[in-house]
Amino acid sequence: VAMSKAIQKSGQSLYDATQEVMDVDLWMRHYATQAFLGNWDSYGFRRPKNIRLYIRPSDGKVIPLYWDADLANLTEPLIYHGSMSRLDEIRDLPANLRLFWGHMLDLMNRSFNAEYIAPWAANYGSLTGESYGGEVSRIASRVLSATAQLKNAILKVAFQITTNGGNDLTVDGNTATLAGDGWVDVRTIRLGGSGAPLEVTWTDSNSWQVTVPVGEGENQLTFEAFDYQGLLTG
Repeated sequence: VAMSKAIQKSGQSLYDATQEVMDVDLWMRHYATQAFLGNWDSYGFRRPKNIRLYIRPSDGKVIPLYWDADLANLTEPLIYHGSMSRLDEIRDLPANLRLFWGHMLDLMNRSFNAEYIAPWAANYGSLTGESYGGEVSRIASRVLSATAQLKNAILKVAFQITTNGGNDLTVDGNTATLAGDGWVDVRTIRLGGSGAPLEVTWTDSNSWQVTVPVGEGENQLTFEAFDYQGLLTG
């Protein structure tokens, strides 16, 4: 149901339709995981088969359950061009594509890397009498390839405000709508000193927009960007 064109209402965009029925953020992390591992025998990554779906009771949204990774080979293209399933169309929406690459970067920073994998390879090698050093090398090569593709796919930009060229501006009313740039490492944006993320709209793969309250007189606003591990990145 989540991937069916029937979910779209008259005049409703694919982006809005999928936001209603899917946890798109979680889907993009699932997709990035499958893509990095090269798990070609799975729905949404090359083959339209092999997936488990769960409708989350708290909000009724569909989420994927990771399943069937025996054919992961670490060599498949990260993105297949030309639609293989409805999920490809959903992934290719600019705001979703930045999520896909953002999760890919986060996965590589956390555990999909040689430094993290090496101790596990050594541990299981000692238990089985096998050598898994080759797998560590393959992971390292995959990271180099994925990083290069990421930088080529989405231009790396500095976190900044672009409205009025980043200069001061005057607005009528009690809100100000500001736009800016941010790369895929930007997970959340907050007002300086606040622990609550702003409701940011990503208008393309590296551009954001947000509306914030302002009071009479001068308002000094500082925006802070945080990555997927909660670290200040801009």
